[in-house]
Amino acid sequence: MALRLIQHFGSLGKLLHADYQAFKEFKGIGVSKWAQLRACLEIARRSYIEELEQRNNLQSIGLVKDFLINTIGHKPYEVFTCLFLDPGNQLICAKELFRGTVDCATVHVREVLKECLDLGCSNLIVAHNHPSGELKPSADDLELTAVLAQALSFVQIDLLDHLIVSKNGAISLHEQGFI
Repeated sequence: MALRLIQHFGSLGKLLHADYQAFKEFKGIGVSKWAQLRACLEIARRSYIEELEQRNNLQSIGLVKDFLINTIGHKPYEVFTCLFLDPGNQLICAKELFRGTVDCATVHVREVLKECLDLGCSNLIVAHNHPSGELKPSADDLELTAVLAQALSFVQIDLLDHLIVSKNGAISLHEQGFI
């Protein structure tokens, strides 16, 4: 049955992220087995996130992308997350600051600044997800990045990157030349 399920969905990842409706046609898979699969995925995701946070080290862009794909990439609604970093770029904490709908999340720059100052961070990485899977930055994404970078500069906090994340991957606006 496991082999049939993986073949039907195309990959283990797609199988684990499928909704219950997609499982209805498989004999022997009811809501309880589907819930067990979802629980396994959540346990694995939380374990991965916990390991990254305990290491307190998000020094490479690849590690940051992996962290964000696993934390916000599969959400069905937009979220805006901040990774607050000390002067050595060690993770102080990661926080989801704003939650939106399937295609937008309102971000308040003053709230981002307040969190930065409350946590005493020196550097910041921000990210938001695109539930659609599209990784191309919108004009609004680029404008927010510029406004946020300017506001942070007034309080001597560096915006290191803004990442756009989906279940399919992540892009760095820094790598794209926008920061």
